[in-house]
Amino acid sequence: MEFQILKQKKHSLLAGYKNSYFSYFLMYNFYYLSWALFSVLISVYLLDRGYRASDVSLVVSGSFLASLLTQPLIGSLTDRYDAKKLNLALFGIAMIGAVLFLMADTLWMIAGSYALVMLILNGTNPVMEKVATASPYAYGRIRIWGTIGYALGSQLAGLIYDFVSPQAIFIAFLGTMALCVIGLAGTDSLAMEKKPEKEKNSLKSGNKKFFIYLGLAGVFFGITNVVNTYAPAMFQAKGLDMSVTSAILSAAVLCEAPIVLWSGKFMDRLETKTLMLIAFGLVLVQLGVYALDL
Repeated sequence: MEFQILKQKKHSLLAGYKNSYFSYFLMYNFYYLSWALFSVLISVYLLDRGYRASDVSLVVSGSFLASLLTQPLIGSLTDRYDAKKLNLALFGIAMIGAVLFLMADTLWMIAGSYALVMLILNGTNPVMEKVATASPYAYGRIRIWGTIGYALGSQLAGLIYDFVSPQAIFIAFLGTMALCVIGLAGTDSLAMEKKPEKEKNSLKSGNKKFFIYLGLAGVFFGITNVVNTYAPAMFQAKGLDMSVTSAILSAAVLCEAPIVLWSGKFMDRLETKTLMLIAFGLVLVQLGVYALDL
């Protein structure tokens, strides 16, 4: 009798967890927290291990190149198979990649394992966004946990680096990714059902605006990724502890929170060109502060 009661309670708990807000919180918060843990202090970690700045560039640029080459494959697999099951499998591979990264003792092993983890985190991001938009909850209420998670991950990385050990960051990554997997497992697969594709305009060589956009996007994301990679090392070179550096990075990420929460109230009212110019202007201010050593 007691066994039946316990079984019913367990079934009730699982039913309440299925597609609950808590499951989306776990998925989104710990997905971005894990991303920050693994990547935000990579330049500091490698430089402290005795590698040169050019070696850091090789590792980071290699991960982006791997992401570029594998994104179409991940997208194709997502279209053909259950997106939820695919992401669960990919997150499992990312955890294996993190273990390989911890064991790596050569630059090429570090570069390969780091690229494996990052190409999965980059490649699964569109599906994670789709889950958030298709969930029964408002997009902002789900996406905000990504911002908070990344900020917490940035801060946690610095604290672990200073007070535990640099390697412990990547052990923590395994735990936070496991929590993300638990969250993803609780979401509804129906939220990720494929919709019929709309007919798309073919890309012609004369489509100048599209290629101009590609060029601008390439420059923008190239610059911002370089800044994100080397800013922690720059702060460290100026004498800041990693815990202080991570606090700065966390504060910067949290500035995104109001924009995410109230994006629908202003983004749809502004032209794309205006939004891009605002973004470019803010990056120029940031680079000016760094370049002029203010």
